[in-house]
Amino acid sequence: MNLFQKIQRLSAAVIQLHTLKAEYHDLSGKTILVTGAARGIGSEVVRCLAQWNAHVLLACRSEAQGEKLRQELVAAYPEARITVISGVDTSDLEAIKQAEANIKQVLKESSLDGLILNAGIAGGPCGKSKQGYELNVATNVLGHHLLAMLLLDKLSESPASRIIYVTGDIYVFARSCSLDFTYPDKAANYAYARSKLGVSWNAISMQSHLESLKLPVKAIAVHPGVVSSELVEGWDTIKKRLMITPEQSAQAIMYALTDETVQGGDYIHNVKGKMQLPANDPALQQDKRIAFWKQCNDACSPYLA
Repeated sequence: MNLFQKIQRLSAAVIQLHTLKAEYHDLSGKTILVTGAARGIGSEVVRCLAQWNAHVLLACRSEAQGEKLRQELVAAYPEARITVISGVDTSDLEAIKQAEANIKQVLKESSLDGLILNAGIAGGPCGKSKQGYELNVATNVLGHHLLAMLLLDKLSESPASRIIYVTGDIYVFARSCSLDFTYPDKAANYAYARSKLGVSWNAISMQSHLESLKLPVKAIAVHPGVVSSELVEGWDTIKKRLMITPEQSAQAIMYALTDETVQGGDYIHNVKGKMQLPANDPALQQDKRIAFWKQCNDACSPYLA
């Protein structure tokens, strides 16, 4: 993918003439887990799921923030079923392993019909996770990888469950992704782009993994739009003119979760809908993708035993 193609691709995401609108589905009897669910895009996804009658597992780091949102939504929608799962810090593999027990206790009598991997950070100074991995990729990719692997058994109990990987078109500016990246402060946006490439790679790799195991689960990557959220500090004029709201961005995620035409391995774009990626797209670098999947598996293996 050359520079012109990359700018074209990102422009389509930024200059938003229209965005996807998900059609209403009654999700009564369905259980959906959302990470990063207390704020931003995640909170709007939770709101939509509550309106559509799903049982929502609101996974977040802060119990106070999660409970505040739960109370707000139950007040607005008295029939809503929302369970707060706190301590879900996707940058920390130990925290994810500990959260597994709480999640499976809630799921004791039910399957898991959807897993929305939404939590994330954007750039910032170079830092390391508790386990020593670059913080963007640890938070946006690795913790989610572990969570998905730990919950595959519950997802497989549903006849049509989906794993939604929230990525971003900014990944087209990255050439690779690894767990051990270091960078100067001026390269913070590139670190974020790398992590989103990792998300896109793992969505494709997960679909291959699911097919090899013959599991009835679909893995789908979603670009929710260039969103005016707490991840983007400053830029008030740009936010107002070019960026969409978290409420609008939630629509692409809900579409990927519920639309009957969506298939495992699809890339859903908030403006273009289902995209056919060009052959030279960074997400389709098979050798690098497979090597990264192995890195993630190796890092998570102590927590999967």
